[in-house]
Amino acid sequence: MDYYSIGLQLYFNRRLRQIRYDALQHLDRDKIALGRVMRMLRRHLPLTPLLSRPFMVRILSLSAAAAALAFAPASGANDQAETVSDTGEVTPVKLVEFNGGWEVLKTSSQLRVWRSHLGYTIAVDAEGKPTECEIEQEFRRAYVNKKLCSVLMKTHTFEPARDATDAPVPGSFTNQLSYLELREEN
Repeated sequence: MDYYSIGLQLYFNRRLRQIRYDALQHLDRDKIALGRVMRMLRRHLPLTPLLSRPFMVRILSLSAAAAALAFAPASGANDQAETVSDTGEVTPVKLVEFNGGWEVLKTSSQLRVWRSHLGYTIAVDAEGKPTECEIEQEFRRAYVNKKLCSVLMKTHTFEPARDATDAPVPGSFTNQLSYLELREEN
């Protein structure tokens, strides 16, 4: 193998990584369609030197990921409340106020969070105060999870869950925030 073909192969591998990164950034931010991603790949990547099986597998996996993101149902804020109680009927935790849309956007931008949604569960004590927070799809770096949870716990106000005798009991609140909707509101 000569130096020219090695250099060409390194160039195309580097270019493919950059294009895949750009395509995933576009998909996450703008939710563009699969056809646009494929056109971008065809325009920026000459396919003649690298029509090998691993290259085709990469392209197919990218298109499958793009299709999954494009056709996934975009659910807004699905407010679901759960409570932990062994006695009969329980009134779930009620969200009184969420005033942290701008704070969540700012913190996510500072931490370079590039997701379309943020799912989380907040544990609420019997007084209605948040005690714990858990991100559904955790980030690799623990400080990102901790920082987002601290912002979420600070900006939510709850009414505690109540059991059958109308006594306050601990519970949990599950929600999913859409960054697109937060940007439109703020």
